[in-house]
Amino acid sequence: MDIVNVLLAILGIGFLIFVHELGHFLAAKRVGIRVETFALGFQPTIFGWKARIFALRRGETEYVIGLLPFGGYVKMAGEEQQDPRTGAADEYASKSPSQRAFVLVAGAAMNLIFGVILFAIAFPMGVSFPSTRLGPIAPDSPAWEAGLRSGDRVVSLAGDPKRDFTDLQTSLALSSRDAELTIEVERAGADGERERVETKVTPRLDRARGMMAIGIQPASSAVVSAVTPGSAAATAGLQVGDRVESFRFNTGDGPVRLPDGLDFSRQFAALEAFLWSGREGSIELTVSDASGATRDLSIPTASIERTGPELLGIVMGGTRVRAVQPGSPLRDHFPVGAEITSIDGTPVTGIDMWSVLSLTPADASTVRVGFADGSASDVPRRALIDGVDRIGEGDLRLVGDTPTVTAVRSGSIAATIGLRPGDLLLALAGGPVDGPLVAGAPLAPGDAILWQTRDEFVEARVPEGVPPAPLGVETRAPVRVVQVMAGSAAAAAGILPGDAIAAVAGEAVLGREDFFVRFAAVREASSGAVQLGIERGGERLDLSVTPTALSRSLGVGFRFDQVTIQTSLGEAVTEGWNQSVVWGKRIFLMLGALARQDVAPRNLAGPVGIVHIGKRVADEGFSKLLYVLAMISINLGVFNLLPFPILDGGHLLFLLIEKLKGSPVDERVQGLVHLGAFVILIGLALYVTYHDILRLFG
Repeated sequence: MDIVNVLLAILGIGFLIFVHELGHFLAAKRVGIRVETFALGFQPTIFGWKARIFALRRGETEYVIGLLPFGGYVKMAGEEQQDPRTGAADEYASKSPSQRAFVLVAGAAMNLIFGVILFAIAFPMGVSFPSTRLGPIAPDSPAWEAGLRSGDRVVSLAGDPKRDFTDLQTSLALSSRDAELTIEVERAGADGERERVETKVTPRLDRARGMMAIGIQPASSAVVSAVTPGSAAATAGLQVGDRVESFRFNTGDGPVRLPDGLDFSRQFAALEAFLWSGREGSIELTVSDASGATRDLSIPTASIERTGPELLGIVMGGTRVRAVQPGSPLRDHFPVGAEITSIDGTPVTGIDMWSVLSLTPADASTVRVGFADGSASDVPRRALIDGVDRIGEGDLRLVGDTPTVTAVRSGSIAATIGLRPGDLLLALAGGPVDGPLVAGAPLAPGDAILWQTRDEFVEARVPEGVPPAPLGVETRAPVRVVQVMAGSAAAAAGILPGDAIAAVAGEAVLGREDFFVRFAAVREASSGAVQLGIERGGERLDLSVTPTALSRSLGVGFRFDQVTIQTSLGEAVTEGWNQSVVWGKRIFLMLGALARQDVAPRNLAGPVGIVHIGKRVADEGFSKLLYVLAMISINLGVFNLLPFPILDGGHLLFLLIEKLKGSPVDERVQGLVHLGAFVILIGLALYVTYHDILRLFG
């Protein structure tokens, strides 16, 4: 099936190029230009042999099916500068500028018309997209700061209704830098009824992806989309198309049950928390098949293969509350700056979903959370399960490795805003901080710095007019271990929660990032044991740790939550036109975003990337393939009309100049301009193809 879908993608995309050339062919015939060759596919010459499947000459035109099924081309008499020109009336160069313009525009027009037709065919069949229901929200992201929550369904962005996640993500990617957008979501209220919530969100440049984003991803459904052969899930009998109705966990401490009615994204977060904890036992699932019949499956943790990079098996973080997500029900229970010490009387060095599930009774309505100052808060158990993932992720942002300022440089940003030695740095430019990052990360006007003095929390921003520069401080931060995974190398070596890592291979560490750098350097130099200096209760211990593979995966993938857009045949024409207008506008928005550097060129797709996309959507169904081909056809049509040399729009620009000045542009000038454009396009094609291949092979 994969090979069939790859061929469908190649043939479909090739057909769009053929449609483009067909437009040129029909227009040339209409104005009386002699067409020497009309080819479907390409026919490269190999040792004097033209690689073709079929060739037939009818009148003045040779019709060819080339061996390579990638588009096609039209060869018109007297079209190229090197072609012999006799001045005959049926040569391209002999036609008026308006007639030649008609021929040039016809290719793009065919693509635009064909795109509308494909849209109109696809929508009556029903086209599925990831829905606008949100999955996990990235910590400290614009979405997190705006109070968006997992399970929210986005209704509109900047007043524009959003039906699917692709549309939502594209609109965010093409938004202007620092634009404050109104986003409306639908979420479950306290009484269980759905309610509309409106908030503001400001996209930020995601440097890893090279585009504007707010830190969201689509929600997963409970439907299994892939099962890795030989994996623990496959061995247990899980199959593609199954729907997971519930998870349960059995450990040495007894069964752990999830609350009823928990959203699947939260159920899956509990599964990940259980796997990450390293506990032994089994995962119990109830699944249903397409007919609705249910069955129970059991996956022993012993059957789950440990893979991935070799790790210590520790979680570094803390118990001090740095921030609570705006709008979270946990804001009333976790004061900023408070240090968490216990859950229902059990001492903890952090708080995550698994600790809440395993340390509290399943029928409890509240969880008593204790703090270092002796106070406590009775937190609704369900709100806590909904609000935390791993330690320091979710609604609560926790810190423990808090950098202490040891020195402030004169004239620096830190001196300007009033930082002093002894202050604790809590946040820098919206994120947690670490010693080396504080020392070297440039800050820009408006970036926020949050710190704690002996008496209060202070927040200040880099003043306007200050050139980008580091904060200007020296710091030191303990690297505190808050969790040790069961069965990990750290557990075997005797590392305990609460330990502080002071040195790697005898070299002192300044903070968490410094630890990562030094640990990676030692591991690269030697694949054996790593010597760690540990501080525990005022004593110094030297421990030898040999990292091991710890990642545990069931070998199962889940389909995104889907929304299917299906229309009547009459509505499909309107829908096709609307989609064509939207995707046409997005080309110009993309060009603007590229010019502003809000979108990186590596996000463009070349032939390899387009075929890969086509193959993936062909896997999703024929209607989705038609939709993507329609989108590509619209893009191909609009792009070809851009006034760039070599493209049809570039030729149209020369024709406009010819019309205005009364004579053609000098052919030598045209040749030089086209040569320069050709070099640029080849360079861009190589760049884009390189990134296509990187994405293809992960």
